[in-house]
Amino acid sequence: MRVRITDVPIRDAWRALGGGPLRGNRGRAWWREGNGYNVALDDGGRWFDHARGEGGGVLTLVQTALGIDRRAALEWLANRFGVDIGGGHSVAERRHYAQRIEAARTLAVQLVQRRDDYLLDLRTAAGMLLSDYHRLLRLADETEDIELVARAAEVWELLEVVASRRDQFRSATGPELVALFSGIERQVAA
Repeated sequence: MRVRITDVPIRDAWRALGGGPLRGNRGRAWWREGNGYNVALDDGGRWFDHARGEGGGVLTLVQTALGIDRRAALEWLANRFGVDIGGGHSVAERRHYAQRIEAARTLAVQLVQRRDDYLLDLRTAAGMLLSDYHRLLRLADETEDIELVARAAEVWELLEVVASRRDQFRSATGPELVALFSGIERQVAA
């Protein structure tokens, strides 16, 4: 069962914050060095500082006593009383989620780097194939060797494969990149 802010008894919050003893339903405003029993706590989970004319619920008591903002007060309540502050997720669950997000970002950076490296390799391969293609055509023209023309055509087909692969990797989304690299790894392993 999730703990809500309204489930935290105001007196428990008072004690956890370091509030001194109560006289009846009243205590001293130690956060402002109050010397009288000016802070009233009621059974409905509310507090009121009669000297300052301010009050509220458990959350505003934490904010006022500790001098912190709403978010920090929510974190304090979550850590101290297990109050649910994150859309149904505990502090531990949110930390775990944040760690997973960071790990995913790291993997994404690595995946993009791997893609960029692969694209550079494809560019290098395309440059070498294009050079071979032109060399074979020149030799075929000089020697009138039809076999060299056939080999140049094979090189051109490889160039088209490299260009197609380059286009695939350039436009791929993250999951598509993972699948493309998995396919390459399977081919290499085979």
